[in-house]
Amino acid sequence: MRIKRESLLVAFILVFGFVLRLIGIRHGLPGIYHPDEPIVVSRAVSVVLNGDYNPHFFHWPSLLMYLLAIEYEIIYLLGKIAGTFNNGEDYFKYYSTHRGEFHYWGRLLVAAMSTGIGYFFYLTVKNWLDNKSALFVLCLASITPLLIKHGQYITPDIPALFFASVSIYFLSIYHFKDKKASFIYWAAVMAGLATATKYNYALMIIPLLIIYFADTLPKEKFKLKSLIYIFTSFLVSFFVFNPFIIIDFSQFVFQFKEISFHLGEGHIGMEAGRHPSVELIRHLINGTGWMFFIAGIIGLLISFRNNKIWTIALITFPLLILILHGQWPVTADRYAIPLLIFALLFSTVFIRYFFSRSLYHRSFGIVVLAVLLIQPIISCAKIYSESLKPDTREVARAWINRNIPRGSKLAIEKDGPYLKQQHIQSAYFNEPAYLFFIITPWYGTSFRTKDSPLDLIVKNKPEYVIINSGVYSRYQPGSPSQTSFPDIYKVWRNYYDSLESIGELVHEVEPSEKYVGPTVRIYRIPESVYDEVTIVHP
Repeated sequence: MRIKRESLLVAFILVFGFVLRLIGIRHGLPGIYHPDEPIVVSRAVSVVLNGDYNPHFFHWPSLLMYLLAIEYEIIYLLGKIAGTFNNGEDYFKYYSTHRGEFHYWGRLLVAAMSTGIGYFFYLTVKNWLDNKSALFVLCLASITPLLIKHGQYITPDIPALFFASVSIYFLSIYHFKDKKASFIYWAAVMAGLATATKYNYALMIIPLLIIYFADTLPKEKFKLKSLIYIFTSFLVSFFVFNPFIIIDFSQFVFQFKEISFHLGEGHIGMEAGRHPSVELIRHLINGTGWMFFIAGIIGLLISFRNNKIWTIALITFPLLILILHGQWPVTADRYAIPLLIFALLFSTVFIRYFFSRSLYHRSFGIVVLAVLLIQPIISCAKIYSESLKPDTREVARAWINRNIPRGSKLAIEKDGPYLKQQHIQSAYFNEPAYLFFIITPWYGTSFRTKDSPLDLIVKNKPEYVIINSGVYSRYQPGSPSQTSFPDIYKVWRNYYDSLESIGELVHEVEPSEKYVGPTVRIYRIPESVYDEVTIVHP
């Protein structure tokens, strides 16, 4: 009966955690405003519609794309059964006019994986500590702000941690319960799948080897065959979902070098204000809470005293991630997601230790627990508050459709209002269609367009130019790009200064208590002024 009650409680917490991830999950849709989501969604749809399994994109591994393709294929088959789609052409038309729905379905998959992370941490702690501690880590994972926020977007970070959490679960069985070799092989398979989702999870092989050698060598002689099986399990699971790394090897090498160079030189707009490793820790603290970070450190020390091998294995991967990202002058809060292995698991050790010592002071223990939980709860409330507000770009889009005549020529900065383009079906029905081109920011010396933004403006002579702070803030006076990339900074300052001098600001939407998102500015440009523009080239 006790087991049944616990199972029901686990199911309730999982459903509760999943529901938390659904609140605001449609934020921005049907507009496509997350810069990374279209990369994987468009390629997954291409698999279903064209049968083209080559991602032609190797900055990320391919597993997430294939998982989405499976999801989209199932939806297509269900649509055929229901009579919604007769063939692939119908499905393509639906995709062309409902792109936001495909993003929504993909977000649901990621939300489910975000919830699943808590479940596999629960199983791990159950093997490692006890049932009550396992329930605690499940509750904590269900309300962790970093898991909730990025459990609502289609990026590889959450799926990679999901597979890593399954790998850790199999390691916990091998270390604490059963020394059958199959469990270490399954851990290797899951580490391979994590790597097939995000490259830096290849470092998961190291904790796996630590557990294997520490648990095996004192009792048995070294077996080369077992080691070969471990690496084979890891590599096969990786390459099964990334076959085009081999098939299209030259393109993989080119793109991998490209992204490696870019991360090394820096990404304009994502500069780390401090040392990148320190910045990563700051993101972790913001995404969990100061108290949990401190509890994690104390729990790490307690765990090391009780089980050195397991503690070293668990902390190795987060530490290696910190060291790796310390080499790149780039920051983003989702880069801290691997560090949740440290924060969630070791803070659970602290809570277990604390409550075991506070047996006769239960009320004091509850107060401490409430203090630990208050920051994550406040952070979650802030996430929901932001995600439920209208996006400034949607507000700007509505204004454009009301006030700018259909067929007008527009220039729109990347990640600006999601408009319907003339002659091309888009995500909106019964709205004006426009002729427009996209101005893509220069993120560094390796990621830049052939023409400067002002070149594009002068050549195409748009009637309106629509900019947003997600782009122009990268090139503001005093921004890091002014000193790190002075040539690029001059080109973009020339563009914005020219807009100020030749254009009329006709509308502006700013983030406020009512709206969330970047500031959007809409300039009207008289055609006669283009001859007055002086273009600065790098």
